[in-house]
Amino acid sequence: MKKQFILSILLFVLFSFPLQLMAREEGTKYFGVNATVEKVNQDEYAVKTKGEKKEEGMVYTLPEEFSSLQIQPSINLKGNGKYLLVIQETDARGTFINEKKMPITLTNNWQTFSVPYKMKSTTSQIDVMVLTTTKTKTAFFVK
Repeated sequence: MKKQFILSILLFVLFSFPLQLMAREEGTKYFGVNATVEKVNQDEYAVKTKGEKKEEGMVYTLPEEFSSLQIQPSINLKGNGKYLLVIQETDARGTFINEKKMPITLTNNWQTFSVPYKMKSTTSQIDVMVLTTTKTKTAFFVK
């Protein structure tokens, strides 16, 4: 009986180990807002808007737990044209708390955009969005 128990545990550990490794596979961290997001290489994504309305682009949720109310999210972008960089704060239930918008102009060179933001709570969720300012079909890159 003891041997069967030990054998059962050993088999469970052996068969669950590969599943744990597969579960850790990282998915995309950027999501389209009326746009497609395609991985170009290991850490670069192309965002292509549909041009059906203004404020299309992508969203990225910061993964950190916050120890301070004062944060400064940053993002690396390249492309052409004028966009809005939006920092949006929501609570654990997804209720809107506050946001900050900053107009940016993208060029063909990589640029790091950083926005100081004061949160209402360290338990909030922070989304960083890059959105079009007009109804236009466009493409930009993020890493």
